[in-house]
Amino acid sequence: MCMEELDILRLVLGLFFLVYGSVSDMRTRRVSNIVWVMMGLCAIAVLEAQMLSNGYSLHHHLILVPVAIIYFDVFWDRDTILEIPEKWLRATVIVLYVLALVVIAFLLYHFLQIGGEALTKFLQLLTIPAMILMAYVFYMTGLLRGGADAKSFMAIAILVPMYPTFHGFPLLGWGELSGFSIAFPFALVALLNAALLMVFAPLAFLIYNLSKGNLKLPEGLFGYKTDLRNLPKFVWLMQRVEDGKLVRELLPRRSRNIEEEAQKLIAAGHDRVWVTPQIPFIVPLTISFALSFVLGNLLFGLFSLFA
Repeated sequence: MCMEELDILRLVLGLFFLVYGSVSDMRTRRVSNIVWVMMGLCAIAVLEAQMLSNGYSLHHHLILVPVAIIYFDVFWDRDTILEIPEKWLRATVIVLYVLALVVIAFLLYHFLQIGGEALTKFLQLLTIPAMILMAYVFYMTGLLRGGADAKSFMAIAILVPMYPTFHGFPLLGWGELSGFSIAFPFALVALLNAALLMVFAPLAFLIYNLSKGNLKLPEGLFGYKTDLRNLPKFVWLMQRVEDGKLVRELLPRRSRNIEEEAQKLIAAGHDRVWVTPQIPFIVPLTISFALSFVLGNLLFGLFSLFA
């Protein structure tokens, strides 16, 4: 298959799994791991087809070893490595991660010796484990609040490791610098495009709260006020009781027990509270995935208007 056909296949496969995941997340705030496992397997198959049809060396194919180890470990429900009680299992996990690091180090050394196009291709492939690890960091720091958000970002990194081009798309283009595609992979473009779409959310909240005559800043830019005794599903509380005082929490922790916090507020005499909806980030990420294929980098497109 030619690259254009593979890129169209990537778009179709990505939208299939991402739309399914978005619908599931909107309905239940849960997405089965099988969705991302299957998307990862399909992504690896497409990448393997690309490497086979475009003359990649055997060494290039070896990158799939660390990619598979790091990616599929996400779906193994277990304790952290040092907390695994079974010694043999702990040793197995450690050996697998050491193997992943050794393979990456060996390939990096190998392609640095060769240089040229072979090195460029390897560095593009190396963005896959780099983006997977970045998703880990984003999730642990709260930049990606949901597990499905992080997993979908990881799957996109495997599915589209190089900038897609097909039949004149994307309209904004990607430029000719291969170094830019390595430093700024497609998965990161999709993530930033999704974040750009989320910029419009505060405007929507502002208009809604103004229409209700119930505006308070900055809470009115992040959510709305609701009855504590009839608390909607899938919201975070932006106010809580701490040491007997009502405190603001614009970025609520995922670990908060919403029912317990609500009862504390009621006990303290509060009937209504500001909440922020748990909007699944996978929804704008899905929209961004399609827009990134068709339009390209929206952020750079906006910058070019003023350059």
